Amino acid sequence: MFDVIIIGAGPSGSSAAISLKNSGLKVAIFDKDIFPRAKTCGDALSLDVINQFHRMSPEIVENFTQLPQKKSIDGISVMSPNCNSAVFSIEHTGKQGFVVPRIDFDNFFFNQAKKCKNITAFEGTKIVDYEFFDDFVQIKTGEGKLYKAKIILGANGAYSNITRKVAGIKPNKKHYSLAVQAYFENVPFENENLLELYYPKETLPGYLWIFPTHDGLANVGLGLMANRVRKEKINLEKLLLEILQKPEFKERFINSKLKTKIKSYGLPLGSRKLNISGNRYLLLGDAASLIDPLLGEGIGNAIRSGRFAAEHIVNCFEKNNFSAEFNKSYDKKIYKSIWKEQKRYLFIQKAFKYPMIINWSIKKVKKSNLVSRFFGDSVKVKQNSGL
Repeated sequence: MFDVIIIGAGPSGSSAAISLKNSGLKVAIFDKDIFPRAKTCGDALSLDVINQFHRMSPEIVENFTQLPQKKSIDGISVMSPNCNSAVFSIEHTGKQGFVVPRIDFDNFFFNQAKKCKNITAFEGTKIVDYEFFDDFVQIKTGEGKLYKAKIILGANGAYSNITRKVAGIKPNKKHYSLAVQAYFENVPFENENLLELYYPKETLPGYLWIFPTHDGLANVGLGLMANRVRKEKINLEKLLLEILQKPEFKERFINSKLKTKIKSYGLPLGSRKLNISGNRYLLLGDAASLIDPLLGEGIGNAIRSGRFAAEHIVNCFEKNNFSAEFNKSYDKKIYKSIWKEQKRYLFIQKAFKYPMIINWSIKKVKKSNLVSRFFGDSVKVKQNSGL
């Protein structure tokens, strides 16, 4: 018997566990994988992620500064469909973003959670069933073991069975993105401290990325809206390789080699409001569809949701109230914090279906510092000053 059970030890689940460190509650965190484990992702950490660390614990900030697998990022280079480019610098913030492979980042974050004395971690343990009673929730592992808690947190990602089975939320291709990603070696960078985003017309309103890593590799991938992929029957792996053979990329990749397989993954976008809680459960991170609709960045909101969930759970125990009605305050706090920003990202995402708008935007960015700051803010190059 535990007070709280967290399903999923990624950024949202680990954030919730760490934030419950001094709560006096007995917490269990389960993950189907054994860490360190790879996670298909672009690996970029926005300034919002670093801001979340500062709001959680000075110890985490200090430990992260010592993480050897990180690559410092000073800005973002964006290329429009007509091959005009602009750079959004973050030097004016006095901060840095980073690229950290998820195998290293998630392992680091999970280890911070496992250090907490009130946390019991279960790795390599898949949760297959959930049963709700008046006074507790019972979960069942693939091995048939049963565990109980007063409340559970669904932090098990884009394919969360809690999202589907318990919350009844189904994927919606209008609010879903599909992506592929791989690591390449021997890819030259003109500036190794910039993230590179490209908007070829084949991907719109999605994009192709080329990100530098600490060990000299390039994280390369692309993402498209799921409704376009289905409608046009697009093979994303094939599309990625075809785009890299276009004139603007071919010479750069002529000596490159695939270091890993091209892997695919889904991103449930935060472009619609959902019921992300219910009787004795909360949804976090990707399981709650909190990914931003413009760039597909979800780590910052994942950590934020873990923090908010922990604060809410403390209130649940203080009031001895775990009802769906009481848990609605968690939903309200999440959306109060992120919804205005998500709507702006969605507006730009819809506009970026049209090459002429991106071309115009990049042209204006070069001429106007005000426009540059606006679009810079919209691609998360600022430190988030909210929650």
